[in-house]
Amino acid sequence: MRFSELFLSIFRRRLLLIAVLVVVAVVAAIFLWRFYANRSVVLNGAKEETSVPLSIVVPDGAYGVRKSFIVKRVPRETLPQMISSMFVGDLYDVSPSDGVDEFAMRPIRIVYRLPRDLYLGADYANVRLAYVPDPSQPVYRVFGGASMGVDEKGPYVEAQVFHTSMIGLIADVPEKQKLGLQLLIERSKSTEPVLLLVPDMDRGFLGFVNSSHDSANFWGELFPNRTIMYYDYPVAATRSVSYMNSFRSFAQTRMPSYLLFEAEKLAMELVRLRNFDFDIVAHGVGAIIARLAVELHPEVKNVRSLVLVSPPNGGTNVVNPLYYGTLLYRKDSQVVANSFGVDRFMVDAMKSHLLYYLEALGPVYAEILTGSELLKKLNETARKDVRYLVAVGNSPPASIDVGGTQLEVFYPELVAGKGDGVVTHESAFLEGAQKLVLKGSFFDCYLDPVFHDTLKKFLAETRIEVPAYREETYPERSPQAQQAERIVKPEQVAQSTTNQAKKEEAVQRRIILPNRFERSELLTKMETLNLGNVSSVHFAVGRLFYMLSDGLYSEGKKVKSGTVRYVHSLKTGLGFVSNESAYFFDGNRVLELAKIDTANTEDVLVTENGVFALLRAKEGLVLARWENGWKAVQSVSGVYGRFVESSSTLLMTNREIYELSGGKLRKLLDASKLKIEGRSVDFTSCLMVSDLLFVGLRSYSLLVYDLKSGTYVWGAEGWIDPKEFLLLGNTVLIFGTSSLFVFDLSKLTLRSVYHSFPTAVEDIAVGADKIYVLSQSRVEVYKLK
Repeated sequence: MRFSELFLSIFRRRLLLIAVLVVVAVVAAIFLWRFYANRSVVLNGAKEETSVPLSIVVPDGAYGVRKSFIVKRVPRETLPQMISSMFVGDLYDVSPSDGVDEFAMRPIRIVYRLPRDLYLGADYANVRLAYVPDPSQPVYRVFGGASMGVDEKGPYVEAQVFHTSMIGLIADVPEKQKLGLQLLIERSKSTEPVLLLVPDMDRGFLGFVNSSHDSANFWGELFPNRTIMYYDYPVAATRSVSYMNSFRSFAQTRMPSYLLFEAEKLAMELVRLRNFDFDIVAHGVGAIIARLAVELHPEVKNVRSLVLVSPPNGGTNVVNPLYYGTLLYRKDSQVVANSFGVDRFMVDAMKSHLLYYLEALGPVYAEILTGSELLKKLNETARKDVRYLVAVGNSPPASIDVGGTQLEVFYPELVAGKGDGVVTHESAFLEGAQKLVLKGSFFDCYLDPVFHDTLKKFLAETRIEVPAYREETYPERSPQAQQAERIVKPEQVAQSTTNQAKKEEAVQRRIILPNRFERSELLTKMETLNLGNVSSVHFAVGRLFYMLSDGLYSEGKKVKSGTVRYVHSLKTGLGFVSNESAYFFDGNRVLELAKIDTANTEDVLVTENGVFALLRAKEGLVLARWENGWKAVQSVSGVYGRFVESSSTLLMTNREIYELSGGKLRKLLDASKLKIEGRSVDFTSCLMVSDLLFVGLRSYSLLVYDLKSGTYVWGAEGWIDPKEFLLLGNTVLIFGTSSLFVFDLSKLTLRSVYHSFPTAVEDIAVGADKIYVLSQSRVEVYKLK
């Protein structure tokens, strides 16, 4: 081969090699660009402001291109006074670094690190994230469905949003988050079913004439003979740390759905109160919760009727972020009006209405989108033994009507005569249900007199006749223990039936739990203490302590100023945490024991002999002791837990109970050793008295465990709501949300009568022979009859 031909051959191959390398490099560059464009981006602020408490997390798919944000502090003094007075601390202007303000296709996360004094504990949800659309106007809008959390950096609140703006923190009056069934109106002598309301984010559905719960209520006027309750759950409200811990535990084994989570809890409440009949009237997403609770749980047999007002059974498009971002967000209203042949004022009204509802629902929006997995799950089942009435409005709010325009394709809910602004008639109606079209929109159609008349007739038709009184039908006259299979010795489960029966018979003679109860007056009210707006009560060293907004008090004197948390009453005094310091009050003086770190803590116990904490770990929980830093003592199993004051100090998680003595743990009970088929054995409360361990279960039942024999009795399911156990003399008081049960230690018998409080019990304390009950921020003093 000639030299020139050889050179040309080598040169061509080199060109081919270079071309291949170039192609590979281009493909790699495209892949890396796409990867970095869509990865989660966390930006804590501009370079010159690295310590701002607000950060943005952008998930994959939120935008079509890489998007990051610049966070700049906006001092409150630079804002109009009417704006600055609404917020706590500085605000932060959050803007995209590329200058293109887009509506996200998937929600982005805003994380705001809380000042220590605004985090009052796992049960509080006293902060909200809000933004200012226009700094020149004294108006702010809240990001709904925010959640609180605590990690290694401390407490925070976060919200899932679709756009950014000038963002700040709003602090509300601190109070423990109220969840579950709440009493609106009690009519104790009524024989009619309880009317149970399950609202949407529209709190007006609860029927009060104004925001005060002391005002007139139209449901009470419609049904003057019925007890009326409502199911309280956070939709637009912030979710507390305790709530989020429970939700994450649920989501690990079930579908990660807030609505399904609430439905499971509602179903448990209905089972607990199975001795009462219910007619449920539910609105919007509340209707989805009610359907899930009843239709997925055939064991719920005490619901006669489901009245669904504007239920998104088939989903809704008004919460579709893709539609809103493409058609309306940051679009000139006049241009949109001209493009679709509608009035400009209607476009403005659409923008406001759609964004309001989408932002109020927060992360729940995805669960009611047309075609969502949750709605598919719902429509697979139906109850034939429950009567349904479905009511829906006939006109969207603010005179919006896109009928006859191209917008109808995207938002059929906004067509008068077909939708009420949130759901269409087609989506709402169910086969086999009675149907009713009302005047008004999603937010007011339930006020239509036609609805009220129809509702009264519909519920009257399902009236249940009350059987005549027969003395022998009340087993509480001769208390009997619960069913034999509920009395078990864990290590003897495999024994013969004969031996087990003998053991169970012996336990029956010792501990008696009736299976029916009657309401009675067990307490005598002595006085109401004039203490102000109290948030918690505690009894130690022969004195009552109570928390006000500015500190801890006793006998009218301030014991400690500021925010006080993790209060525990001990035999020798009161332990608590304030401003990241651990204190112990021995009855004479407040002793500061240590400066501590409360980040990532589930609970803190301050004693004379040491400071302990229950810390959250990646897997389970850890008991730690403070020694110039938290030193791990022992890992324990569970998702949540707390320290419990008893005859000795207990550490309880939802799975295990320990005795804490001398800085060491001794296991008393493990949920895995309990054999209660088909029931939750998550622990919610406990108390140790001598060799008996009283345990409240999440299945609304009571377990009494004999520490000597290893046997236990389980019962009172559905009647009891064991949130707290307290020892008073020779009795164990079992407090629930609005009830009191009494266990007689001398007879080893749970009394077959219970006391009902007219309002929810927020906190309790027992001292000497007095019972201090905190309700509606007032402290009432009782004696046990």
